[in-house]
Amino acid sequence: MRQQNARASQGKVQQAQRVLTKLSQESTPLNAAEREARTFLSGRYQQRLTLAKLKLQAPWEQSPTERQQLQDLTAYFTDVVNVPIDKLTAPQVAQMQARLAAESEFNGGSVVSGITWSKLRPELQQALSEELGVNLAKPHQMRARVQAITKQQQELLRLKATLASYKQALPPAVVQQRYQKIERFNDKIKRNKKAPARPVGSQ
Repeated sequence: MRQQNARASQGKVQQAQRVLTKLSQESTPLNAAEREARTFLSGRYQQRLTLAKLKLQAPWEQSPTERQQLQDLTAYFTDVVNVPIDKLTAPQVAQMQARLAAESEFNGGSVVSGITWSKLRPELQQALSEELGVNLAKPHQMRARVQAITKQQQELLRLKATLASYKQALPPAVVQQRYQKIERFNDKIKRNKKAPARPVGSQ
């Protein structure tokens, strides 16, 4: 099953890479925002391909460096919403924090910095929304929307990591309250990621 999933992931990323290559070869040159998006996506696709390749290897074929890379990249792309609190480790949290920080920096932490979604052609908007796991809304709404969802995920990760570290020392009632708060955050992020959607190329 792991190898099957890895092959499916590999095929999906390779298809996405072909779309990027095709865009780069079009007669209309990429603008600055599009070049920035292409750089971000290229880096992410390369990481995902490396992860798929490592998953396709048998454990005994891997060097200690490759095993560590597999562990790091698996953690890096772990979904904050679905990760079980009891399974969270400090290295895993650090990798997820690094991914969310990179997404926040790329998308823009303030009004004056970050990617301008409305300057991207539809194919790049679609590729970015798929990579970030957020359905497309109108382009002028996307930076604020992605930033809000990224911040929610960062806060959710903080809550989960704190609970994982201090669960044993907390009174049961407090633990229950934290779990309820985390569940509300989980539901909120799932809702925000899914809607609103729009057809590619529409405004």
